Amino acid sequence: MARRATIRYPPSENTVTTLAAPKPSSKRLGITGQDSAADAARKAMRFHFRRMLKYEAGAIDGRDSEDLHDMRVAVRRLRAAVQLFRPYLPKKQVARLRKDLRRLGRALGPARDYDVMLANLDAYRAAAPATAEDALAPLVRRWRKQRKRARKAMIEYLESKRYRRLKRRMGEYLEAPRPPEVAADTADGRAAVPQDPLISAVVPALIANRYDRLLAYGPSLHSASIETLHALRIDCKRLRYALEFLREVLPAQAAEAIEDVTQAQDHLGEINDAYVAGGVLRQLVKQWRRAKDDSRNSAASRNALAVYLAYCDDCVRTKAHTFPVMWERLTGYEFRQRLQDITAPA
Repeated sequence: MARRATIRYPPSENTVTTLAAPKPSSKRLGITGQDSAADAARKAMRFHFRRMLKYEAGAIDGRDSEDLHDMRVAVRRLRAAVQLFRPYLPKKQVARLRKDLRRLGRALGPARDYDVMLANLDAYRAAAPATAEDALAPLVRRWRKQRKRARKAMIEYLESKRYRRLKRRMGEYLEAPRPPEVAADTADGRAAVPQDPLISAVVPALIANRYDRLLAYGPSLHSASIETLHALRIDCKRLRYALEFLREVLPAQAAEAIEDVTQAQDHLGEINDAYVAGGVLRQLVKQWRRAKDDSRNSAASRNALAVYLAYCDDCVRTKAHTFPVMWERLTGYEFRQRLQDITAPA
């Protein structure tokens, strides 16, 4: 998802003491072609775990909405790293980490969704006539109140023993020296990690697997539902993250491939943002229509709400209609050749 306009709100009264969060000195993960796949995985996970910790205090404080955005992105990248490198990680840790990180993502999601909806609504109101801007004030107040509730639930989770346990486990796993051998931990006595090849040897398969998932959408994309486009966005994101995780062992041309995938992901993200907002607005329109006492919501407000809903629906249709151009770029000969070139054995 593209970065949104910054929203600032008053400091939260809820604060927690977090683990020390080393500030990453650069955007480099430090992966080399001589790293094993397991070591590359730990480097990628360690980098984004530290970024998660770096933005945690700001996400709780709430002064700058981008701190929550950056923390949520770090968690998503952590989840993507676990998923990408799972064949080379201990099975028990993978299962537990995926479950814990999924729960953390769900705790952060609602508050961030309201940040995005409010930012997009602010942009819409800024371009609308003054009468429409005033008429939408009740919606702004409502969403701010709901964001406050979502942030309260988020902070409760970030203050919980469960979240502290997640950080402790993750820190112990990533910061401790990796043992030279992995003990068997399966019922039949097989090693939890059956092989640990060099990362340079598995790069082609890792990228190809992610790209093949995208190509599978092709036959039905012309009539794809919004839910399908949402799933495609997630797979675009996974391909992008895989390329970014492995960028330091790929040729310089990888930057062009990453940019193409990022543009497609952002385009699909705008569809999803408008669709999510439209769903919330649709429910609100129904609620206002059923309300016996409409004194709090004037006819102008109800009309402005319906107009904004139509605007969101139109954004979904327009962006979905123009996406095939990006899809052709992602599936065309030039992009395929670029992926083949950057993943070819040296």
